Amino acid sequence: MSRSLGPLATLAVAAFLVLGCRPEDGPPVATEVLREGVDMVMIPMDTYLTREGIRRALLHTDTAEFVTEGEIQMRGVALTFFDVDGREASAITAESGIFYENSEDMEAFGSIVVLDRRDDRRLETEALRYVAAEDRLYGDRPFTLWEDGGRTELRGAAFESDPGLDSVRVRRPSGQSERPPTPPAPPPPDTVASAPAPDSTPSDTTSRPDSMSVADSTSRRDTIPSGRPHPLRRPDP
Repeated sequence: MSRSLGPLATLAVAAFLVLGCRPEDGPPVATEVLREGVDMVMIPMDTYLTREGIRRALLHTDTAEFVTEGEIQMRGVALTFFDVDGREASAITAESGIFYENSEDMEAFGSIVVLDRRDDRRLETEALRYVAAEDRLYGDRPFTLWEDGGRTELRGAAFESDPGLDSVRVRRPSGQSERPPTPPAPPPPDTVASAPAPDSTPSDTTSRPDSMSVADSTSRRDTIPSGRPHPLRRPDP
C-alpha cells in the first residue's frame, strides 16, 4: 500500500507558515503547547490507503500526533476497508492507536470493534494489530465474535483474521448458539414396530438389552445437535 499523508502534512505546515507571517496578524500567540516529543498535530486527519492505485482503506483519526519519523499516535481511530467495487466492506474503531508510515501497519487499543457490514458479524477486543503487507488482523487478547444477529457467540484467547472476518483462526475457542434445533424427521414406514408373533411373549421382547422402541429412537434423535457447523476454524497444532 501507498498513502498520501506526506503531501497533506507538507501543505498544512506551509499554510500555517504563510498565514502566521502576515504583518497585520502581529506576533504569533501559542494557543496550545504540544506535549514533549510531538513534532506536529493534525485535528482531524483523514488519509486513503491505496494499493496499485486503488483505494483500499480510509484511515480517520480525531487527533494525530507526529511523534517520531514514521510514527503517528492517534486518538479516536476508525479504519474503513473497501471491497473491489469501492463499497464499504468492514471497519475497525478504537479509542487510540499507532500508525507506522513505513510499513503502513496499525496498532489499536481500547474498546475495539471490528464490524463486517456485509454478513452482520461483529468482533470486540481490547487490542489488535493490522499488518498491511498481509492484509491480516492479529489479536493476542481475549475477544468475542457475534454472528447471525447476535444469536451465535464465539469467544477465544486470541485470534487471527482478515479485515472482513471471513477467515478466522481462534486460540482456545468456546461459545454458544441460540439457534433453535431442527425438528426430527418422522421415522420411515419400515421402522414401525409390528405386533408380536403369536408364539412370542412380552417378557422376551422387553428383556433384550439391544431392543429400542420407536419412541426411544425418536427421543434419542432429539438430543443430537442440529444446524450447520460453525464456519470458524481451529488453528493447526
